[in-house]
Amino acid sequence: MSVKCPRCPLISPAEAIRCDCGFDFKSGTVESSYLVDELLKKRGGAVGLLQEQSRTNLRNGVVLSTVVMFVGVLGYLRSGKLYFFGGAALFAALYLYRGLRQRRQAADLQRREAAQNVGAEMSDQLFL
Repeated sequence: MSVKCPRCPLISPAEAIRCDCGFDFKSGTVESSYLVDELLKKRGGAVGLLQEQSRTNLRNGVVLSTVVMFVGVLGYLRSGKLYFFGGAALFAALYLYRGLRQRRQAADLQRREAAQNVGAEMSDQLFL
């Protein structure tokens, strides 16, 4: 038998404690999703997850922009007409922008975590 989540349309197995959206079946409250917790643990925290997503988006942007340029040059060499694939070029630019933004967010988060660790170490030394 399965359980339908009252918060979202997902159907979970009967032995499920919490839905993927975070709804706790026993208490009827919304908690942090186990899916998110597992993903963060698997990727090494929020910094690791952001870095991985950044690499993926940057790679996709570079590959897509290379394909756009290659097809445009190939079309020009074959027909003498200049082809521009605006939609694909826009998606490539969006991938690159998103990847660079995520890389900057990961670096900022890493700096904040390092500053918190240094602050905690200094306060521990003060109370010794």
